[in-house]
Amino acid sequence: MKSGCSSQTFTNVEDKLHRDIKYLQEQLQKNLNEHKRESADLKNRINVLEHVIFQLQNETEIIDVHRKSYLRPLLLKKVTFYDYIHLNQQQHEQLQKRYEEKDIYFEQLTQDRVYLQNKLS
Repeated sequence: MKSGCSSQTFTNVEDKLHRDIKYLQEQLQKNLNEHKRESADLKNRINVLEHVIFQLQNETEIIDVHRKSYLRPLLLKKVTFYDYIHLNQQQHEQLQKRYEEKDIYFEQLTQDRVYLQNKLS
């Protein structure tokens, strides 16, 4: 009487199991390496983003300091909307005056240049 399974069949099954286990180990190793690579990429990305955030925070602080110095007169007293408009108009007038002075200066330079060119000719 023979049993239904021979030793050859067990060997074939063991070989197949061994191959399957080896294949699964290779797949696991491959997935592990891929996840390690992704993790390293994400860590690099985090470092880059942290650097960008740091730079933006510095820029924001610089802007805040500039804005606070610009608004300092408003912060020293209780200011209404109309006070703010008036301050803005005053600053606008000062800028206009500077531009006019600059235009006059350039006009004078142009006249001097023409005069010197005529004198040399």
